Amino acid sequence: MFSGAETGIGTMSTDEGGQNPLDEPTKFTVDVARIYYPLETAGSSLWQTSLQTMRERFADVVRNQGRLACVLTQSIIPAPKLTERPDPPETAGMEPYNGRHGGPRREPRQLFIKRENGEETVVSDVGELLQKSWQLRILDKSQKIRCGNAEYEPLVGDRPVYDLLGNPILFHDGDPVALQLGTSRNYTVYADAGPDRAAVCESFYSTAAEAGRGLYGLPADVNRILWRDWLDGFWMLDGTWMWINALFELAWQCFPGSPLTAKKYVWSGSARMPLDTLSLLRRQGEHSGPMELLADIPDPPAHWYSVLENLPSASIAAVDILLAIGDEMQARQGELVMEVETPPPSDGTSSTEDDDVLPAKKRKLSPSRVKAKSLYDWAMSEINGAEDMTIDELYKAIESHPSDGCKALPPNAATFGRYLRDTGVRKYSGRKGRAKGKSVQSADDL
Repeated sequence: MFSGAETGIGTMSTDEGGQNPLDEPTKFTVDVARIYYPLETAGSSLWQTSLQTMRERFADVVRNQGRLACVLTQSIIPAPKLTERPDPPETAGMEPYNGRHGGPRREPRQLFIKRENGEETVVSDVGELLQKSWQLRILDKSQKIRCGNAEYEPLVGDRPVYDLLGNPILFHDGDPVALQLGTSRNYTVYADAGPDRAAVCESFYSTAAEAGRGLYGLPADVNRILWRDWLDGFWMLDGTWMWINALFELAWQCFPGSPLTAKKYVWSGSARMPLDTLSLLRRQGEHSGPMELLADIPDPPAHWYSVLENLPSASIAAVDILLAIGDEMQARQGELVMEVETPPPSDGTSSTEDDDVLPAKKRKLSPSRVKAKSLYDWAMSEINGAEDMTIDELYKAIESHPSDGCKALPPNAATFGRYLRDTGVRKYSGRKGRAKGKSVQSADDL
């Protein structure tokens, strides 16, 4: 969701005497017309269809392209300017294409203790009112802000944060100011040299731009996973860099079974180390070996980088992850009402547990159960002898049948049987099989 410029009046006062520039009612204008809030989006009903189309286009790029990699460099704010660019071995033999590009950015904010109704929490949103022309204005710890029933007191940090000149950011008495650090990102795309280099890059760029624009239509539940570190919003990005940023966000989460993975590295000269390894060695007090080569890296590191070695292939994997997340969300949240019909017994007696399906009644079923029942009904009408099969035999018959229907199969026969039980299906052999003395397997046995 995008918000337009907002203007309001805020009254802030202090408990201390003396002049405070925030004592008087302050009119503030915040231009947030270009800020995207992942949890406030309504989402598009066609986002899955759009991503499936993008997957096909990325597959075309994969078939026709040479190598195309991307290096993301992230810096904290404030931090000294990055003067040494990383030279990852993953991009050896490749050349930068079309310079560097900016990614999402988050400005630093002062942290406060919020006291309201007897409860204390640490917040940073008050700091938005203390920003002016992107320069942070520190409110001293002797000052307190009152807004309605809430009181905000500046928080003292455990250790100092340093400004762009290397000076510690301190209160007047020398205590460190507690800050939520800002973040900025830059991207550099690398491509193999050759006459088709520009065409390869532009083919990927055009597809990524459309896919990135489509990300603004994702539902909030999917965004909660994709943008888990940016839920408080970020400046809107061009479609291409929106997509590339999403690739990295997914790669760092290391989804099981997905080829889309990436590590974060710190570096000094030609020496590098995974960011999480550096943190671990520092906690263990390690100072020898590789740590000597990285001794000049501050704690926390001011800069780190990450590499995706094949952007088109990473894009295909990202689409698969997002679609899987969407399916999982629907399975958890969506409930469908389905009526299971049972034909009356031929002898006029009432139904018993030996019937293949429970008596008809309304059931609330997740999409996975509905798909399983649809597959069962399809198999009963399309596969010869299905009514006499056990659940294992039925599962294998559906799996080997030359039909797209098998794509909706659960991961194994036991799960298939459990899903069918939830829909009311109890037995997996018809009366014909039981009359011959054939063993009957029910979902209760799984």
